[in-house]
Formats: sequence, structure tokens, C-alpha cells
Amino acid sequence: MSQSSRNVNQARASVAIKQEETSNGKGGIIFLIIIGLLFGYGYISLKKEEAEWDMAQEQYRIESRRKAEQNEFKVREEKRKKKEGQSSNSSSSSSSSYDEGSDDAYSGDYDENRYDNDENYRDGVDDMLDELGE
Repeated sequence: MSQSSRNVNQARASVAIKQEETSNGKGGIIFLIIIGLLFGYGYISLKKEEAEWDMAQEQYRIESRRKAEQNEFKVREEKRKKKEGQSSNSSSSSSSSYDEGSDDAYSGDYDENRYDNDENYRDGVDDMLDELGE
């Protein structure tokens, strides 16, 4: 074999080896890119699920807080209504007690036992006696 054909054969062999090395390198890079893309997609999906979960939890907390406030408001309203009902009953009973004391004093015959125990009755009697000048 001549020197030039030997050089050509060596050149061809080195080119073949270089092509083989570069194709192996390209395959590895492509593999790593694919793995990276899959990992990135999985990571993004995970973050999306976490965000959805956090949003659902926050919505649940808001809804729970709203329901608790509604229940608290209902309880306060019921207490207020009961209190108003009692105060209107007591004010109507106190005004009727006052009126009865006033009427009894006007007629000249009031109940002394009730006068001692019922403040509104006593006020009605006293006011009527003052008006009558007695």
C-alpha cells in the first residue's frame, strides 16, 4: 500500500469514528432534552395542582367563615328579637300596671300590697294622687 492510500484510509477511518462519536453525543443530548422536558412538564403540572388545591382550600375557608358569621348573626338577631319581645311585653305590662295604679288611685281604692311590690303600679298611684292633690 502506498503512503497516499494509507493516508486516505486513515482519514476515512477517522471521519467514520468522528461521525460515530458525534451521533452518540447527539443521541445523548436529545435524550437529556426529552428527560428535561418531561421533568419540566411534570413540575409545571404539580405546581398547577398545588395552586388549584390552595385556591380550593382558601375558598373553603372563606365559605366556612361566611357560614359562621351568618350563624353568629342569626343567634344575635334571635337574642335581640327575644329581648325586644320581652321589653315590649314588659313595657306594655309596665304601662298597663301604671294605668291600673292610676285608675285605682283615681277611684280612691288602690291595692296597698301591689303598691308595695309593683314599682310601675306605685308610680301610677303616686302620679294620680299628685294630680288630684292628695
